[in-house]
Amino acid sequence: MAIQDAHVHFVEVTTPRPKGTDQRLLESGPNSPSSRRRRYHFHKQWLLQGIVLVAFATLFLCVVIPFVHNNEHIQALRINQNGTTTVSNPSNTGKVNMLVSISGMSTETYEVTVSAVLNQVPASVLNNDSTRIVTPFRLQVGSNVLAINENTTYVNAPVTSKVPLLTGSLAWYPFDKYLMKLEVQTVTGTSQYNAGGFKPIQDLDFVVLTPSDYTWTYTVRDTKPDDFGAFVPGVGTVSDLSKGYTSLTIEVTRDFNIYMALVFVGIWAVTIAIGWIGSMSVIWKRRPADNPVIFISALFAVPTFRNTAPGKPPYGCLFDILCTYFSIGVIITFLLLVAFAYMKKAKKTARHKKDDDDTIPVATLDAGGNVAGDAAAAGDAGDAGGGGDAGDAGGGAGDA
Repeated sequence: MAIQDAHVHFVEVTTPRPKGTDQRLLESGPNSPSSRRRRYHFHKQWLLQGIVLVAFATLFLCVVIPFVHNNEHIQALRINQNGTTTVSNPSNTGKVNMLVSISGMSTETYEVTVSAVLNQVPASVLNNDSTRIVTPFRLQVGSNVLAINENTTYVNAPVTSKVPLLTGSLAWYPFDKYLMKLEVQTVTGTSQYNAGGFKPIQDLDFVVLTPSDYTWTYTVRDTKPDDFGAFVPGVGTVSDLSKGYTSLTIEVTRDFNIYMALVFVGIWAVTIAIGWIGSMSVIWKRRPADNPVIFISALFAVPTFRNTAPGKPPYGCLFDILCTYFSIGVIITFLLLVAFAYMKKAKKTARHKKDDDDTIPVATLDAGGNVAGDAAAAGDAGDAGGGGDAGDAGGGAGDA
């Protein structure tokens, strides 16, 4: 029987020696690669943070500067009977007999509130001492009339009327624009039909005051023949100074509101986020299907956020067509797709758990300290198999 020489291989196992102090300082010094990488990432983070701060500061200035510059206390349009129209400040208008104020724009009733106050009686209707009204006269502003004579108790009583909007529609929100016609007549006489005895009051000047609010911008000008003729027949009458009649066209446009733009951007941000999450889960399979509760929350959040828009426009306007309808459609689509994928994943997981046999043998000890149960049976079977192999090996040796 040949005996093979046993070969023994010796392997040297060494423990790494600790690096010297100089080497550690070299690798952790200010010029080491790791330090340079840390400084690079630190500077990059500050650069990104600076860009964000500059963007927010720019947005802040873009909101504050126009607000301070454009929002004046009051604007005035001076109208007098000689046919001239000039924009001026009420404190510099000199003699003003009547103030006409425009306010109360309402898109629910499609009306504008107009108030007129006579603050100084024209000199042509007074006596020489300006102590008594010798000529009765009337003031018509909008749909109301104020008749004044020597027996009038209070000549400075306000005249308030509701003037309807003639053109414009809320469907174009937030770019809606409206036109209305304001009629002012200042003549002598207390009745419209008094044998033609009324005459225009030539020395009565009035100003039209338009407020500067956060919602509307009012533009007052003389009525042109084509302002309302094509839209509302019969109301295109222009001013006639020989009758003391002044016709004004008031254009009402909605002011740009930064919050309106933020609502628009916010709805689109929710739409893009929901579309991205749903696409990654359902179409590209790059992430497991999420719980559909996030899509349900977005479905209720978008209409609630939309209702905070200035003016509370009804659903169906241009704003909804540009963002709200599309956003709700995207959310509903991915809500259903993710819900189906989520339920399919739950069923598949339950089926895998049912098919897998994860039974673990249980071993117990009897009174003698021997192993009993499933583990003992498994051990006996292994020993029996091992004994048979040993017998076979012995028989083989005997034969040899």
